[in-house]
Amino acid sequence: MFRKTILPLLVLFSGLSAGSESITWLTPRIVDLGRMKEGTNAEGEIRFVNTGNGDIRILDLRPGCGCTVADITKTVYAPGDTAVVTFVLNTRHLSGVVRKSITINWDDGESRSKVLVIQANVYQELDVQPRYLNVARKAKETADPLIELLILKNNSEKKIHIRNVSVDKNGIEVAPAAFSLEPGEEKGIRVTITNDVAERVTGFIVIETDCESRSKINVPLFIHVEGV
Repeated sequence: MFRKTILPLLVLFSGLSAGSESITWLTPRIVDLGRMKEGTNAEGEIRFVNTGNGDIRILDLRPGCGCTVADITKTVYAPGDTAVVTFVLNTRHLSGVVRKSITINWDDGESRSKVLVIQANVYQELDVQPRYLNVARKAKETADPLIELLILKNNSEKKIHIRNVSVDKNGIEVAPAAFSLEPGEEKGIRVTITNDVAERVTGFIVIETDCESRSKINVPLFIHVEGV
């Protein structure tokens, strides 16, 4: 069993499937955990009551992916018993609105199942958009320098310092190389692709920060030169 404080659940219940009257669900079909920081473990519960006349036997719990773990204290529930399914959603490497399923299979004389959805809006303390740069440019003889923009936004509650921005490919310049972001503030990094880039380039723009959860960000960079 998980002993940490359970997050509040929003009631957004959709009806039971036909023939499943032996269970009354106390938890909505969609469990909305709200907004949370990427990398945190979100915990919650799914509750239901055996309102039938016979025992209910839990056959299994099936999370929809490896980022979700579900557990239940026992497998057989007599009439009137309340069952509690605990779950943990690991938000590492997740971003935006995510939805993960948990399928509960049980037997009350017939094999039955119900799919519930865990939903969360996952944000990163330091967000970078776009997540990669994929640029096509003309051949060197006719090309003007190209300028692309990376937007950084501070979603945390404290100032974030961008310590260094660098790229290890010739003909590519980034500026500014260092700056700070107040909470809620966003700023751009200008990426200039000069005439010196005359062939296909694959690399990274490296952003180093004092943000604990995103101390080093590698932004993939792909440049294709037309006619080469």
